[in-house]
Amino acid sequence: MNKILSKIKIKDTIFIVTADKKRKPHVIGAMIRKVTSDGKIILTDNRMRKTPSNIKINKNVNLLYTDLKSIWWRIVGVAKYYTSGEWLTFVRKVQTNKKYIPKGAIVVQIKSIKDFNENKLIFKK
Repeated sequence: MNKILSKIKIKDTIFIVTADKKRKPHVIGAMIRKVTSDGKIILTDNRMRKTPSNIKINKNVNLLYTDLKSIWWRIVGVAKYYTSGEWLTFVRKVQTNKKYIPKGAIVVQIKSIKDFNENKLIFKK
C-alpha cells in the first residue's frame, strides 16, 4: 500500500464526493495536506458548507485523484470530520493555510482504490 500511497502528492487537488440525506451528490475540490502510512488522507475545510454536514449524515465518500498526467484514481473511503483535536491542530499549522483559518479537518480512511487507466482495483482493505 505504501508504494501506491507514495504516488499521492501533498498539495495536489483531490475531489471529494459526498451525499446529503436525500442522496443528492455533492462534489468539491480540496487540497491534500497529508497521507498517512496507515491509509488516511487528510484534507482541510477552509470554506466548505455542504461537505461537513453531508459527512455527518453519511460518512461514506468517494475521492477522485489525478496528477493530470498518468494517474486517474477513484478512492472509496470513510470520512470523519474534526472540529477539534489533533487533526484540526495539524491543518491549522500547515503553512499554506495561513491565509485562511481552517474550520475543520476531514480524515478519510481509504477502503479501496480503482485505477481508471487500467480499469482495475489496485488496493482493497
